[in-house]
Amino acid sequence: MSKWMSWAIAGLMTLSTASVALAVQVDNRDDRMHTIHIRSVDRERTIDVDVDSFTEVICANQCVFSAPGLGEVRATRTDRVIVEGGKLRLERRAQRAAYRAY
Repeated sequence: MSKWMSWAIAGLMTLSTASVALAVQVDNRDDRMHTIHIRSVDRERTIDVDVDSFTEVICANQCVFSAPGLGEVRATRTDRVIVEGGKLRLERRAQRAAYRAY
């Protein structure tokens, strides 16, 4: 196999992996750190999000984000979960063009 062909296959594998592994962004705009519980079909975990920071969470399809006193939202792979004013809210984001590879 030629070197060019090896690079082309590696590039296609990277694009196909990137299109599956989209992440929900959790953005804390509140004035204190929050602990967020995340549930998906096959997994549960808890993350801490510091003040004025964000983290990204890989969701295979849909995840439920919740925190005591903040509420609960259901997010898919391209959404943003925002903590602001003592509440969780969901912001739908359009799928980024870079991930529209065929």
